Amino acid sequence: MLPLIRLTVFLIICTLSSSLVYAQRNTTKVSKKDLTHLLEGIKKVEGGIFLMGQTWDYPGQYLDGDSNILYPQSAQIVQLPSFYMQSHEVTNAQYREFVHWVRDSIAHLIAGHEIEYADGRIGVDWEQELDWSPGGELESICSFRDESFGGRRELDVRLLEYQYSEYNWAKAARDFDSGTDYIKGSYKKYNRADYRIKSSTRVYPDTLVWVRDLTAPSMWKTYFSDPAYDDYPVVGVSYDQAKAYCHWKTNQIRAVSGKLGYKNDGLEFRLPTEAEWEYAALGTNLDPKAENYPVFPWSGTELMKDGKYQANFGTYAATNKGYNETEDKNMLYSSPIKSFPANNFGLYDMAGNVAEWVLDAPLPPTLEAYQIEPTIRPLKSVINWGEGKSTCFCDLEENEVRSQIIELWAAAGYDTDTTSTDYKNRIQPDIKRILRDCQSIFNIEPNELQLSMYPELKDREPFQKTKGGDWANSPYFLAASSRALYSPYTAKAWIGFRVVMTYQRGSKVQEKFIKAD
Repeated sequence: MLPLIRLTVFLIICTLSSSLVYAQRNTTKVSKKDLTHLLEGIKKVEGGIFLMGQTWDYPGQYLDGDSNILYPQSAQIVQLPSFYMQSHEVTNAQYREFVHWVRDSIAHLIAGHEIEYADGRIGVDWEQELDWSPGGELESICSFRDESFGGRRELDVRLLEYQYSEYNWAKAARDFDSGTDYIKGSYKKYNRADYRIKSSTRVYPDTLVWVRDLTAPSMWKTYFSDPAYDDYPVVGVSYDQAKAYCHWKTNQIRAVSGKLGYKNDGLEFRLPTEAEWEYAALGTNLDPKAENYPVFPWSGTELMKDGKYQANFGTYAATNKGYNETEDKNMLYSSPIKSFPANNFGLYDMAGNVAEWVLDAPLPPTLEAYQIEPTIRPLKSVINWGEGKSTCFCDLEENEVRSQIIELWAAAGYDTDTTSTDYKNRIQPDIKRILRDCQSIFNIEPNELQLSMYPELKDREPFQKTKGGDWANSPYFLAASSRALYSPYTAKAWIGFRVVMTYQRGSKVQEKFIKAD
């Protein structure tokens, strides 16, 4: 711990970096309690088949003209394998462990506390003591007094960066042809290093979102650092920061389980895919053709039950609109985790509280992926739809989009006359949905300022999705199929995340340390 230095957030206004060596957690003293701690709140979600996408007509008053809306895709049947999901959003206390680890690893390296592993890697010697005394060896990561508040000595959180690498397996798979490349010497043609993506992410949350997004000065000073908010969901974290947390936590569980003698290669924390998130939110494995298919994590379409709201939503954007839930529990902003009942999978706040980042980026709607009647689509198809040879609706003129969609509905036996019920209730809304998505999302290019600040935008989808709705926005987003769009570099006072793990058959760690209810 750091007794002498108070963590105070800074507005990130300059480029500072640390020389961070890839550091591993100290695994010389671990116990089974460490595994239990890392797997706290993890629940198994049994796989199944479900109806993904829009399953009901959203009341118009729920939309509020929100510019971040990405309309739900047309309903389709999706099949998913079992997986594990955290029962609640990542809390301030959990994310703070990540921040403290990065802080301490950098401090150890500045102090020269390094150790060489048998394979030649340089890591941290965690057994050494850190000297945080004024004027000591760690003064370099403390802010200059003319930058601090009241001349106090404070940690410069701009220096807290986490570096990691991941592989672009999708690109490698597209480049590598087993029919011609799987021969002796193919390594000369393909260098695995070419597919390695190196990332460096500042880890401290942007607590100024409480000032930028709304006027709540007391929150930016205390929300992340004050223990009183330990059980509140962490906010002010970008998509990149959420992914960095997952990478760090993966390293932690692999290091601990390996030291305890468990096989650990397949253990991985990550963000959920949109399909996993939506399935988990519905909380049930229903027949996709069932009547009254669920919309929310609870039964029915009512927002209230027994005179109380069933989720924390809408207190900021919905002022004076008649559905302010703060009367129930005085929740003006986010609420402590587990404040509302869990769904049938034992998962909390799958609607409301804070919106949550999901793994996959939005892809343009394509003619080949368009479905009139839902059919079973495996998970891989959901993630990769739109790739390869396909006709993107966004590349067509508006009248061509209309004619193509009308032709598909007509071929399926629906009445496409513009005065018909089929056209008004099913075809026309779908046309509007696709046109809106194309016009407002997929034709947007990063501007010069964004490119100068984030050059990686040139080779990356400029948007990521969030799911679940939040305390600040309308109830439209509470529906499991709803999604919103934000830049992956965006931090908001109403966006957090939760983690999932892929189910590993035969994993002793998952079998022994994930508690079944």
